[in-house]
Amino acid sequence: QAFIGFRMTGLVVPDEETLVTLGNVKSIYVLIGVATTIVIAVLTVRQVQGAMLIGVVASSCISWLTGLHPLPERLVEMPTLDGTFLHFNFTEYIDRWHETVPITLAFLFVALFDTAGVQFGAGLQAGLVDPVTHSLPGSTFAFLSSSIATMFGACTGTSPVIIANETCAGIADGGRTGLTSIVI
Repeated sequence: QAFIGFRMTGLVVPDEETLVTLGNVKSIYVLIGVATTIVIAVLTVRQVQGAMLIGVVASSCISWLTGLHPLPERLVEMPTLDGTFLHFNFTEYIDRWHETVPITLAFLFVALFDTAGVQFGAGLQAGLVDPVTHSLPGSTFAFLSSSIATMFGACTGTSPVIIANETCAGIADGGRTGLTSIVI
């Protein structure tokens, strides 16, 4: 996730020889990204509730005020599934199995271990892990819901749906029900 953020801000850019290289560190996008990260870190260390949300809102406002990004046209917008809903191409998948199977396995293991890691970490942070058995009550249902969400996500044309690290930000701010995931 950090790499994606680095890529989106331009801190790292594609390079033919090394795959990635350092981008233009004087770019306004890089400066806002680094400043946002520092603000979130400082607020988190000072135990300010909503540190991540404050950082995201602040960077969004700076981007809008400086004209880097246009203001949103609407506060809430329903996404469209035109062109993605149930558009599977199994023939191409099977014809190119030597390329598609390794990619599928990579997605499987990334989703599995990402879900397991964040779920266990969030459970530790929330104090839900049994200190004797080191098990997490309800983890079976969490994995089940994550797998169902991932399958539904695939049907709608999205990337894998997993438990996100933002969950831990919600827990750190006192969230215990999952409602913080809607806000964060």
